[in-house]
Amino acid sequence: MYAQLPMYQRQGAAAYKPNLDRSLALDAHTGYPSRKINAIHVAGTNGKGSTSHMLASILQEAGYNVGLYTSPHLLDFRERIRINGEMISEDEVVTWIHKHQEFIVEHKLSFFEMTVGMAFSAFAKISTPMMAETHSGDPSARQPSVIGVKADSPRTDICIIETGLGGRLDSTNILEQPLVSVITNVALDHTNLLGDTIAAIASEKAGIIKPNVPVVLGNMHPDAQEVMFKRAAEVGSPVSIARFNVDYLTDLQGAYQRENVATAVAAIEQLREYGYQIDDAHVERGMQQVVSTTGLRGRFERLGERPTVICDTGHNPAGLELVMQQLEAETYNRLHMIVGFVSDKDVEALISLMPRGAVYYAVQSSVPRSMTYQAVAAALELQDRAPVMSGSVEAGVNHALCAAGDQDIVFIGGSTFVVADALKLF
Repeated sequence: MYAQLPMYQRQGAAAYKPNLDRSLALDAHTGYPSRKINAIHVAGTNGKGSTSHMLASILQEAGYNVGLYTSPHLLDFRERIRINGEMISEDEVVTWIHKHQEFIVEHKLSFFEMTVGMAFSAFAKISTPMMAETHSGDPSARQPSVIGVKADSPRTDICIIETGLGGRLDSTNILEQPLVSVITNVALDHTNLLGDTIAAIASEKAGIIKPNVPVVLGNMHPDAQEVMFKRAAEVGSPVSIARFNVDYLTDLQGAYQRENVATAVAAIEQLREYGYQIDDAHVERGMQQVVSTTGLRGRFERLGERPTVICDTGHNPAGLELVMQQLEAETYNRLHMIVGFVSDKDVEALISLMPRGAVYYAVQSSVPRSMTYQAVAAALELQDRAPVMSGSVEAGVNHALCAAGDQDIVFIGGSTFVVADALKLF
């Protein structure tokens, strides 16, 4: 899978495919699993992963069999494809690849195209539904979806499908008629592929809006919102805007999660309109158990104490700014920043958001797209944040832990892949 196929996570823009032809061909080859699932389609620059996991946790709490597709993964490829919080088995991955390998190679599918096809196949796999005598909300008492079940009875009642990049040309966008389209926000990221203005990127993300399918919008720039409303009007889709006065608590750390909570709740309200039985208690318990229910990691996650070790996958200016605001609210004697980046990011903008008074460690993750630690160090020095050492993520973590006092904070971030390498150490 990794050696033979293009993969954005490793190669960047070279792996990006500018159309849906291959994804559509794979869907047809595998029996159109995308048409056999009830889906919530989630896009956005930041927050789409957290929002997707919140939705999955709430729906599981309400007693539904829930498929969850997200990317990228941190430690295990199978994190991308979960059913009721459990990663699909290694045997299922191997069996699917073996069955479709000839088609995959012949059509030169990208890693992401292949993975989306695998997820849809896993979620749509026909099985005998587990009926519950009463819909009590007990996660152990599963029942099939109350509305809109596709052909026969799929393995899942409802699926949360997160886009990988953009929306219009994202492989997940072969979904013809999701139940709800959710767009969390729009900010500058992947500008070499999606455009260099808010409006241009919004246009790409608005591509997931389908005719007559309700749209939920999170908190976004007025230019982005204007694009969303225009697209929704063109295809006759009703629009709901998340209300940011909701007061549900979540186990996901970071004040920035409030916006994601509001967006997820707005999406749940749309599902209730379809007839899904989700009460406020399900929402409350689901929000409080996102991490334990879904396995989500890397969102202002605390990895250790004395010193406090925190990691976060925020990797674009809009996302990292919120992370830095949260970090600033913490209490500590000294802040140690272990940072690395991928080579196609606006590193200057990212570093400008980081505090000047911290101790810096320049690191390089293990993926080929990673900026060299020498380049990271040079970029830090240019903005008066000269690192005390440079090297691998492991070397940076070890150095920082040795230097930090019990009342200090060690932060690890700048790139999803830096966080992934760090998680292997804790």
